Amino acid sequence: MRLQNSWKSVAFLGAVASSVLAFGSVQAQELKNINFMSSNDGSCGTYPQFMIQAFGYLEKEGYKVTLLDSDTNVPYVAFLSNGDADLVFLDSSEVLTARAVGQDIKIVYEAYQFAPEGIVVKDDSPIQSLSDLKGKKIGLAEQPDELTTKIALDSVGIGLDEVTTFVVGNQGPIMAAAIRDNTVDAFAGGSADRAALEAQGVKFRNITPDAISKNPGNSIAVWGPTLEEKRPLINAFLHAWA
Repeated sequence: MRLQNSWKSVAFLGAVASSVLAFGSVQAQELKNINFMSSNDGSCGTYPQFMIQAFGYLEKEGYKVTLLDSDTNVPYVAFLSNGDADLVFLDSSEVLTARAVGQDIKIVYEAYQFAPEGIVVKDDSPIQSLSDLKGKKIGLAEQPDELTTKIALDSVGIGLDEVTTFVVGNQGPIMAAAIRDNTVDAFAGGSADRAALEAQGVKFRNITPDAISKNPGNSIAVWGPTLEEKRPLINAFLHAWA
């Protein structure tokens, strides 16, 4: 009898476990998906995107998140406009560019208040400030960095037509060579670009004033025409993020 009862207990526990697993599976299937494009989907710098998953914050809201690959040459705003992304991270230059050409984006969350973009020069360069850049060659990590450069130069009364700008690229060895060989007098890029330069052993100085850098570094944007339709999704994501 004891043996039979033991088997009955095992069978009962197995049935309970199966029910729990099945219930959990159903719950997982019922979670609605959110497509999010981060500034760097593999970086711990934007740690909330990992925390909302690790601690189940988003699941409590009834959603799950899919991190879209951020390693792309396609402007992030394009993923919003075509519906592939529900929310994306945009830096200040991307926000300004999108609004300048009439793209209907809406900023729903300001994640960082200090922009990582800036202009640097070689450590031994005679250039000491933005005012010294008139007539100089400024390399860009990416095309959007031209807008950041324009804003910086405007602050000291230098027009973009008074300097030469061109895209160098954001590959460490290429950026380093451009600076070491004096192909450029200055270089405009973000914190990741500067980290790549440091990894190549390049010594440089950041000549961007704090007043220029004190603007939203990364903002979470959505597509305006779908804002109301996706409001529950957006609220759930930002609640979990916060």
